[in-house]
Amino acid sequence: MKTTGKLLVVGVLLCTALMVGCKKVNLMVYNHSDSARDIKVTTPDEGTLPVGSVSAGGGRLSYTMKIKNEDMPARCSVSAGVGNTQAFTVNEDTKDKLWFHVTRNGELTGPFTKDDTFVDTEDMGEIELEVREEMIVD
Repeated sequence: MKTTGKLLVVGVLLCTALMVGCKKVNLMVYNHSDSARDIKVTTPDEGTLPVGSVSAGGGRLSYTMKIKNEDMPARCSVSAGVGNTQAFTVNEDTKDKLWFHVTRNGELTGPFTKDDTFVDTEDMGEIELEVREEMIVD
């Protein structure tokens, strides 16, 4: 019993030591476009990883990345297709949760925090008005 207890304590301490040496950041990607997007995340330690696909019309994807303390400040990025990448820096002050949005026209925006508001506007075009001048006689 003593050996099992010691191994358990050593295992817990080892796990704790490994966890203290990194920062976890949860990335949330929302897709407002009308096509599915393959999402990739790039970090200094793991390079570029495909993390999944987010479905069209309101789909969501969550991914937790880990950045080692010795890599901070770390330059990271999220990609939602070729040429559609948002770069950001992770340091000690970075929030634990960041949000990214794929707009209706397919552009990746972010990172946003919990307190930020995302608004996706649509260009409705120009309205032309014709004004006629008339004289009113009493």
